[in-house]
Amino acid sequence: MAFAYILFFVIAAVSYYVQYSFQKKFKKYSSKSLGVNMTGKDVAERMLRDYGVNDVKVTFTQGSLSDHYNPPTRPSTSAKPCLPPTALPLLR
Repeated sequence: MAFAYILFFVIAAVSYYVQYSFQKKFKKYSSKSLGVNMTGKDVAERMLRDYGVNDVKVTFTQGSLSDHYNPPTRPSTSAKPCLPPTALPLLR
């Protein structure tokens, strides 16, 4: 039983560390410019077009790091903090 508690706390600690590291890097790179005058939405649409995917619409959603793609309905949603400025933390 003690092994289960130790395992739980080790997994919880590793999970916390990974989440902390990811959020720290996201915050760091979300303020960096792409070096081109394109928004995240522009880059996402261009990438889709370059790979021949023309029937996916990129839209906004609330939240941070909440980007996703829904294959049955084919919309790709991207969180507001990622799209408006010319910073692109998602594709780094």
